[in-house]
This record gives sequence, structure tokens and C-alpha cells, in this order.
Amino acid sequence: MLISTEGQMIRMPVDQIRVIGRATKGVRLINLDQNDKLVSLAKVAEEEPEVEESAD
Repeated sequence: MLISTEGQMIRMPVDQIRVIGRATKGVRLINLDQNDKLVSLAKVAEEEPEVEESAD
């Protein structure tokens, strides 16, 4: 998850970020306005599906 000073937030699965070679400029994950800055980057764990317990 990426969060900017202007409140822009993007959450993306890691497997959607492409792998590139050494001689490249990198991968852009978020487009920021001129005065906006990235302030936080966090790893968010995948939610596990809820399992319903049956009453016997």
C-alpha cells in the first residue's frame, strides 16, 4: 500500500508488479502531483477467508 501527503492511497498485489532488468529506470507504481509526496509504504497481509463454524 502506498500513501501520499494529499491522501492518495493505492493497494496492489505484489504479483502485479513486473520484474525488470538492471539497465532500466524502474517501475512507476503511483503518479503524484507536483507538490504531492509519498509518505508511507506498507506491506498489507492478504486477508484469509472466514470459516463459518457449524453448530451441531
